[in-house]
Amino acid sequence: MALGHFVKRIIECIFVHFYSKPTKSFNKIVREMGYYWLFFGIVVPFYLLHPMYLPNAFWYQIVGEKPETLQFIYYALTAIFIFGEIMNLLCHLHLKSFRKGDHDYTRMIPRFHGYSVITSANYFWEFIAWLAFAFVAQTLMSTVFVVLSFFRMNYRAHRKHHRYIAEFKNHYPAEQRWYFIPYLF
Repeated sequence: MALGHFVKRIIECIFVHFYSKPTKSFNKIVREMGYYWLFFGIVVPFYLLHPMYLPNAFWYQIVGEKPETLQFIYYALTAIFIFGEIMNLLCHLHLKSFRKGDHDYTRMIPRFHGYSVITSANYFWEFIAWLAFAFVAQTLMSTVFVVLSFFRMNYRAHRKHHRYIAEFKNHYPAEQRWYFIPYLF
């Protein structure tokens, strides 16, 4: 799951994203690399690959030792993860359609793939995917990663929401949209 996410992310960076201006300072790049490669690349796998890791401990407590139920839960969570990743990709492709290339500053109000309800639908779908991952992994560190991701994406979504309000003034339907998670934020 995680490998699929990061392969998708690399492909998006190469083929999908346009950058209107330098978006990352050196300090931000170091923090991003530390967040993803050190925390997610080392800390989360340490617990997932630990010899005493019990992959079904959480679900056994909830549903008991029913293999068909456990298999259904894992298939459902994997489907949710894949759905979240596909929706995130569709959001990025929708945003890309507004710009003609690098250094294009054109912004429009997004309307599809959840954007009619959520200002930052791309963050929402990514959060859904990572939440499914945490339920599959069932480790403290995968949960910590999801919680940190939540706060990081929530902060960015809040900033984007206010930037859209300021930029589009009366044209942006701020009162009709949640900025990150419907009915919460």
